[in-house]
Amino acid sequence: LAVVGLVALRAPGRFPCRALAVAAVAAAIALAAGPAAYSAANVGRALNGNNVIAGPAAAASQGGFGGGMGGTRPTGGGARMGGGEVSSELISYLQAHQGSARYLVAATGSMTTAPIIIKTGEAVITIGGFNGGDPAPTAAQLAKLVAGGDLSYVLIGGQGGGPGGSSSSDVTAWVKAHGTAVKSVSTSGMTLYRVSA
Repeated sequence: LAVVGLVALRAPGRFPCRALAVAAVAAAIALAAGPAAYSAANVGRALNGNNVIAGPAAAASQGGFGGGMGGTRPTGGGARMGGGEVSSELISYLQAHQGSARYLVAATGSMTTAPIIIKTGEAVITIGGFNGGDPAPTAAQLAKLVAGGDLSYVLIGGQGGGPGGSSSSDVTAWVKAHGTAVKSVSTSGMTLYRVSA
């Protein structure tokens, strides 16, 4: 009907005004149908994941989100967001030993740091950015923060086992060379280092 309306605009006088009105309404409905279907498909679904994808197919395949990169689920007193599990014990340890450091901890990717930030409200450095794949901070930048007393702890592991990006091995090597592994607290497969410059 919308196509008929376009043809009618090219040939005025051949189609009555009612046909043009019906074609215009059909065009408006066609334009709104896609967004309306996507909106309706997500009504009533809990959005608890971080891989936000809308639409009928996405909602069906993910079971209402939580698929893709992982949903947020409390596990054993900690939190998990697809990266590393962060226990309440680890968070308590970091808070008790933060001292005057500006940052509670540096860790790889937001899947590991987000639960810490949400639970504590403390400033945390996300090594590698959101996905852990950005080359920031560099080993030199991390060393400067440690030397300035702004950072005392680095958590290695979680997303992919270490910091991401092209500086991954440099950051990991620097942390291991200038840090002492803390073995007195559970880190769920990651390693917490107390670092010094």
